[in-house]
Amino acid sequence: MAGPVPVPAPAPLLTMSNTMTHNLEVADAEVGIDAQDLSIKIQYYTDYQCTKYNVEFTIQPSRCYNYQYSGTHSANAVSWGEVADTVLRCRFYSGRDCTGAVQGGEYDHCAGNLNRYESLRCVYEY
Repeated sequence: MAGPVPVPAPAPLLTMSNTMTHNLEVADAEVGIDAQDLSIKIQYYTDYQCTKYNVEFTIQPSRCYNYQYSGTHSANAVSWGEVADTVLRCRFYSGRDCTGAVQGGEYDHCAGNLNRYESLRCVYEY
């Protein structure tokens, strides 16, 4: 028996979180970079293995972004600025404003099963 059809999400629209300000400042200071200069391109996919492209957008490091993309099941970072001696890590959170359960990985790691996640943050870590 099929379940009810989910209500379509609003048009792709990023909403920057404003509830994690202290954490964002700490993350930027720890990494020692100017977050305004190093954008990260994130791509979302309709399948669970990051192969069937859906949508993409660019974010700034260390900031939390809430998202609602209908039909999105996986994502990864596809391009980012180079910062010496650092690793890019993107984490996806089950709750809005980067709260709740976390799934993540380094570089272009494909994060699957994102229908359970509502926000993300990517950071450069030493």
